[in-house]
Amino acid sequence: METISSSSKIGEKTSDDDRFSNLPKDILHHIFCNIHIKQVIQTCALSKAWRYFWTSFPSLSFIYEDKYCFGHGEFHKFVNKVLHGRRKSPIHTLEVIDYSSRQMYFTRYIKLWIRVAVQCNVHQLTLQFDFNGGRLYVPPTLFKCKSLTSLSLLLSDKNPLSDVLLVLPKVIDMPVLKTLRLRSISSISTKFLDKIFLGCPILKKLEIFFCEFDDYLDPIVISATQLKHLGFYGCLPGKYTDRFQITISCPNLTSFTCNDWAFYDYYLDKLPWLESAELDMDGIDDYYDQDDKDNCTEDVVRFLEGLYGVKYLTLHSHVLEVLHIFLLSYILSERNS
Repeated sequence: METISSSSKIGEKTSDDDRFSNLPKDILHHIFCNIHIKQVIQTCALSKAWRYFWTSFPSLSFIYEDKYCFGHGEFHKFVNKVLHGRRKSPIHTLEVIDYSSRQMYFTRYIKLWIRVAVQCNVHQLTLQFDFNGGRLYVPPTLFKCKSLTSLSLLLSDKNPLSDVLLVLPKVIDMPVLKTLRLRSISSISTKFLDKIFLGCPILKKLEIFFCEFDDYLDPIVISATQLKHLGFYGCLPGKYTDRFQITISCPNLTSFTCNDWAFYDYYLDKLPWLESAELDMDGIDDYYDQDDKDNCTEDVVRFLEGLYGVKYLTLHSHVLEVLHIFLLSYILSERNS
C-alpha cells in the first residue's frame, strides 16, 4: 500500500477515519487561505497532529484594522510571535498593513519582520505603513533577497504626499523580482531608477504612486528593456522645480497607465510593442482652473501622439474634457481662417 510522507500531511499518526487531517498540506493550506491567521493558529488545539500546522502556513496577512482580533499594543507582539514561531518555514506571501503605528514603532519592528521574511525565502512581500517623512532605512538584506518576486512598499496612506526618502544600499541584487510597487517616496531620480533596473534584471512591472521626482541635476529617464508594465499615479515634481520631465524609453513595454493631473511631464519614446494604455487626469480640478486646462490641451495631444501604435486606448472623463476643449478651439480657428 502506498504511503504518504509525514512532510505532506498534518501528522504521522492520525486515525484512518480522520480523512481531513490526512489531506496533503498544500490542499489544507488552500482550504485555510481565507481564514484569519489567528484562527489558523487556534487549530493547534485540535489534536497533536495539528499542533504545528500553523507554522507551515505559507501565506500570512496581518492587518491592524482587524480590531476585533487585537487590542491596543497587541498587534506587533502577535506578528513577532507568529514570524519567530515558524522556525524558518518557507513563506510564500507576507502582507503587513498597519496605519496605527508611530514612526518609532515602524523602524523598530520593520527590521525584525524583514529579516525573518528573507530568512524564510519570502516570494511576495507587501508592507503598508504610515511613515510621515524623513529617511527610511530598509535593511539591506531586503534588496539582496534571492527569492523575492514581488515587493510593495506602500507608505503614508493617510498622507500620500509625505516626504519619505528611501535609502537604497550601494548594491541591489534581486535576481527574480518581477513586480515593484512604491508609494509616497521622494527624490526619485534617474540614478535611483537605474540602480533598481540594474539590480532587478527581470523586473516586468513597476508602479509608482504619489511619489516625488527629482530632476534637479538630470532629467528623469526610464530606460529598461526588461519592463513590460509601467504605471504612474499622482506623481509630483521635486522641491526645486514646478515641473519635471520623464522620458520613457522601454522598447518591450506592453501596457502603460498614467493617472496624473498633468501630461506635460511625460515624453514617450521607443514603445513599438505597446498594446494597451489607460490615461486619466484625476485631480486636475484641484490643481488647475479653467485657463490652465485650456493651456494644457496641446500637452495632452502631444502625449497622445506618443501612443500612436497602441492597440487598446482607455481615456477617462478628465482627459476627454481636455480633448473637448482642444477640439472646440481647433474648430473655431478653422472657421476663422
